[in-house]
Amino acid sequence: MIFLPTWFSLPYLWWFWLPYLGLLVWFIWKIQTAKTQAKPIAWIASVIIMSIFWQMSIELEGGHLNGMTYHLLALNLTALMIGAPAAFLMGSVLLFIQGSLLFGASYSEIFAFNALFLLLPSCIINSGLRYLTLRFLPRQLFVYIFINSFFAGALSMVCTSLLICGLLHTYQIFSGSIVWQNAFPVFFLLSWGEAFLSGISAATFIAYKPECLSTFNDSVYLTRQNKIWK
Repeated sequence: MIFLPTWFSLPYLWWFWLPYLGLLVWFIWKIQTAKTQAKPIAWIASVIIMSIFWQMSIELEGGHLNGMTYHLLALNLTALMIGAPAAFLMGSVLLFIQGSLLFGASYSEIFAFNALFLLLPSCIINSGLRYLTLRFLPRQLFVYIFINSFFAGALSMVCTSLLICGLLHTYQIFSGSIVWQNAFPVFFLLSWGEAFLSGISAATFIAYKPECLSTFNDSVYLTRQNKIWK
């Protein structure tokens, strides 16, 4: 979902552009200095996947949650395919296009707010879990598929939904009881869809198109001493 410009009349929304632009510069630098660059097929596939799942949304057009939309993020999978910094940049482009088409020039006021709270959590979780698994867990295929793909997908959606519901409650967009009793359970159920999307897609790519996953390395996860079940 995205936060609608009609929900906020806050004069300081423009200030969210400062941390957003800082992150933008940092992520662009990270992409340019990355040791492994995503292949063109990974970029193309990630654009298609994210576009499809963002378009497969359900919008509530009445009732207590009028204006609320639900859809899978596909950000964890995209981060596995092209890296977390690139996933944030790609998500920003798609988010800006989507919002501008729906709301016109007025969307620019709330775009940075949306990008920080809707895109960044998944990218941080993906990057953090990949670092922790490489640092503390055996470098096995099972760990990559289950932790970095399945579990990270679910966790990213749960954390993003907690943040969304918390902001909706804090700014009194909807009443707290409605947000936590009606909106959050739907997001929680979507977390399973996000988990299966990331896990099954990653497993399929490893089997048939490993070049679609820039974060997957055969020399790390498929060496002879790294047995899956030990």
